[in-house]
Amino acid sequence: MAILKWSRRKLGLVHHNSLTARPCNCDTWRHIEREHRDHVLARLMEWAWLFYKVQLKMLVRGDHVAVCELVTLKPGEGRVRRVMEEICLWADCGDITLELSPSEHWGADVDRLTRFYFSLEFQYNHEPRNPFVVQEDLIRYPQPDRGHRAMR
Repeated sequence: MAILKWSRRKLGLVHHNSLTARPCNCDTWRHIEREHRDHVLARLMEWAWLFYKVQLKMLVRGDHVAVCELVTLKPGEGRVRRVMEEICLWADCGDITLELSPSEHWGADVDRLTRFYFSLEFQYNHEPRNPFVVQEDLIRYPQPDRGHRAMR
């Protein structure tokens, strides 16, 4: 299984082997400052394009990370699912809440997209609305028993 490993300098895909796996460093997210968080997201977006040809755009919104765009040139090949599974593993390790809103902007079916995100453990966002904060329709809270550390 491939695992996304990142540090402040480098992001890479490493094949997981329980005998040679190094400790996961995803949990450093809450300890790094905003500028470094933006660099981490930039590396994740670059990784999605280089390895899977998936256009991924994410933003830091307080304690949450919003997935703003997720598009592939070759739909139906499972590329978006693989990217989102890695993003969810990363979010579980880093104790990060993910948000997104399915959109028909690129010609997709919103109901089908919603079912896809529900399969990745997203749910409807029932957090209290704040008129000064952008909130997405779906939210995924981190799963403490999952992530790269749980795979070891």
